[in-house]
Amino acid sequence: MSLGLFDIANPILLPLDDALAKFLPPVARVIVVAALLTWLGMWLYRISSGQKHLRALKRLARRGDRGLHDPNIEFNELLSRARRSIGLQMAILARVFVPSVLGMVPLLFGMSAVSSRYSHALPDTESPRTWCVQPESAAARVRLNGSAMTAGCVEVPWIPGFGARVQFDDTEVPHDLGKGASNILHERLWWNLLIGNPGGYLPDGAGNTTLSVKHPDRPLVAFGPGWFRHWLFWFLVPSIVLGFYWRWRWKLV
Repeated sequence: MSLGLFDIANPILLPLDDALAKFLPPVARVIVVAALLTWLGMWLYRISSGQKHLRALKRLARRGDRGLHDPNIEFNELLSRARRSIGLQMAILARVFVPSVLGMVPLLFGMSAVSSRYSHALPDTESPRTWCVQPESAAARVRLNGSAMTAGCVEVPWIPGFGARVQFDDTEVPHDLGKGASNILHERLWWNLLIGNPGGYLPDGAGNTTLSVKHPDRPLVAFGPGWFRHWLFWFLVPSIVLGFYWRWRWKLV
């Protein structure tokens, strides 16, 4: 299925995950990918933010802040120093805004790839799965494995590696739901230019109709509450910790 802007790294990150799978469990693979992308993001921030100039601005801002606490300062001078201090702080913010966004891009790419690999737990056998169409009034437009949906949600045997044959308004709908990267089909929307739907799309004219299959979340560890077992925890927490580490290691402003 077509990729969105934030999916363009998937052809690199997903094979990397496959290679790591030969000797690492899922939770370790997610941490490794998060660590690599955090380093890349912080490196991009470092080279694009002009750290030497930022440090000079920071020194001037600290010097100006100290001047605001002078008990003998005249009111007009206080206002002048306050305006200068605010101007320096705004200059620092303006200087780091674009580099900060640039530094986040690798993590956005990584979240797209990791979510497509670790969001859903797929059955290995032809066990039934619940398929739901929204709104329920669109059920008559959908056929699964050749049978029309008789309600908003129905149970249909899951074919491993494929899912189920889907028809919408008697039109065959190609999809990749069987791979587990997505559990929903909908009409292509404008934001799919940014984040594509790896499961596929319903034909034009489907409007707000969606067809989804219910899978349990795929746990990365076998203990703890749901948020602790979810891939997002094991991606974001190492990213935050390592982000602070690289900021300290490279003395970034």
